[in-house]
Amino acid sequence: MYKFNIKGTDYEIPSLADIPAGAFRKARAAANEMDKAFIILEETLGIDSPELKAVDSLSITELVKWLEGWTDGVGLGESQSSGK
Repeated sequence: MYKFNIKGTDYEIPSLADIPAGAFRKARAAANEMDKAFIILEETLGIDSPELKAVDSLSITELVKWLEGWTDGVGLGESQSSGK
Protein backbone atom coordinates (compact mmCIF):
# COMPACT_ATOMS: atom_id res chain seq x y z
CA MET A 1 0.00 0.00 0.00
CA TYR A 2 1.07 3.56 -0.67
CA LYS A 3 0.45 5.91 2.26
CA PHE A 4 0.43 9.67 1.83
CA ASN A 5 -0.81 12.83 3.50
CA ILE A 6 -2.43 15.76 1.73
CA LYS A 7 -3.42 18.86 3.68
CA GLY A 8 -3.32 17.05 7.02
CA THR A 9 -5.36 14.01 5.98
CA ASP A 10 -3.84 10.54 5.72
CA TYR A 11 -4.69 8.35 2.74
CA GLU A 12 -3.79 4.85 1.62
CA ILE A 13 -4.09 3.41 -1.88
CA PRO A 14 -2.71 0.32 -3.59
CA SER A 15 0.95 0.65 -4.51
CA LEU A 16 1.67 0.58 -8.21
CA ALA A 17 2.84 -3.05 -7.96
CA ASP A 18 -0.57 -4.06 -6.55
CA ILE A 19 -2.72 -2.46 -9.26
CA PRO A 20 -4.71 -5.00 -11.32
CA ALA A 21 -3.36 -5.59 -14.83
CA GLY A 22 -6.68 -4.50 -16.35
CA ALA A 23 -6.07 -0.90 -15.27
CA PHE A 24 -2.74 -0.90 -17.13
CA ARG A 25 -4.37 -2.46 -20.18
CA LYS A 26 -6.98 0.31 -20.29
CA ALA A 27 -4.23 2.93 -20.01
CA ARG A 28 -1.90 1.44 -22.64
CA ALA A 29 -2.94 3.82 -25.45
CA ALA A 30 -2.83 6.99 -23.35
CA ALA A 31 -1.04 9.93 -24.93
CA ASN A 32 1.45 10.45 -22.09
CA GLU A 33 2.50 9.34 -18.60
CA MET A 34 0.15 11.80 -16.86
CA ASP A 35 -2.86 10.48 -18.79
CA LYS A 36 -1.80 6.91 -18.00
CA ALA A 37 -1.50 7.72 -14.31
CA PHE A 38 -4.98 9.21 -14.09
CA ILE A 39 -6.58 6.40 -16.09
CA ILE A 40 -4.97 3.87 -13.75
CA LEU A 41 -5.97 5.84 -10.64
CA GLU A 42 -9.56 6.31 -11.83
CA GLU A 43 -9.87 2.61 -12.72
CA THR A 44 -8.45 1.57 -9.35
CA LEU A 45 -9.97 4.12 -6.98
CA GLY A 46 -13.07 5.41 -8.77
CA ILE A 47 -13.49 8.90 -10.15
CA ASP A 48 -15.19 10.24 -7.02
CA SER A 49 -12.93 8.63 -4.42
CA PRO A 50 -11.69 10.85 -1.58
CA GLU A 51 -8.11 9.82 -2.40
CA LEU A 52 -8.38 10.99 -6.02
CA LYS A 53 -10.11 14.21 -4.97
CA ALA A 54 -7.19 14.88 -2.63
CA VAL A 55 -4.69 14.25 -5.44
CA ASP A 56 -6.73 16.60 -7.66
CA SER A 57 -6.10 19.39 -5.13
CA LEU A 58 -2.32 19.28 -5.64
CA SER A 59 -0.42 21.82 -7.70
CA ILE A 60 1.32 20.40 -10.77
CA THR A 61 4.67 20.52 -8.94
CA GLU A 62 3.21 18.66 -5.96
CA LEU A 63 1.48 16.19 -8.31
CA VAL A 64 4.72 15.31 -10.08
CA LYS A 65 6.39 14.63 -6.71
CA TRP A 66 3.36 12.60 -5.56
CA LEU A 67 3.42 10.50 -8.75
CA GLU A 68 7.15 9.85 -8.30
CA GLY A 69 6.41 8.57 -4.79
CA TRP A 70 3.46 6.41 -5.83
CA THR A 71 5.30 4.90 -8.81
CA ASP A 72 8.56 4.61 -6.87
CA GLY A 73 10.22 6.44 -9.75
CA VAL A 74 9.25 3.77 -12.31
CA GLY A 75 7.61 4.88 -15.56
CA LEU A 76 4.11 3.48 -16.05
CA GLY A 77 5.23 1.48 -19.06
CA GLU A 78 8.26 -0.07 -17.32
CA SER A 79 8.73 -2.97 -14.97
CA GLN A 80 9.75 -2.34 -11.38
CA SER A 81 13.21 -3.78 -12.07
CA SER A 82 13.93 -1.43 -14.99
CA GLY A 83 13.44 1.69 -12.89
CA LYS A 84 16.31 1.05 -10.51
